[in-house]
Amino acid sequence: MSVDLADVKSFCQIDFTDRDVEIQGHLSAALTFVADYLRRDMDADYPDGWPDPCKQSVRLLVWQWLFGKAEADVGMPPTVKSLLAQYRDLS
Repeated sequence: MSVDLADVKSFCQIDFTDRDVEIQGHLSAALTFVADYLRRDMDADYPDGWPDPCKQSVRLLVWQWLFGKAEADVGMPPTVKSLLAQYRDLS
């Protein structure tokens, strides 16, 4: 299992539902972004669940996209890049 809407909302300390569609959109994009960056089929490579650093990266990306300043967008946050480094397939 990767990350779901309830998990992201808990991480972001969101207890209302009026932004669920927006949050789900960011979540879907973050899941795809992480898998693409790692160059992996995450569900096939980790059938028992995504590694915790990968799940945390998804949460951090969603938080950044919801609450970060758009004008400060400089690509992937360094923390996310560090969390994902050991899982990236470079072959």
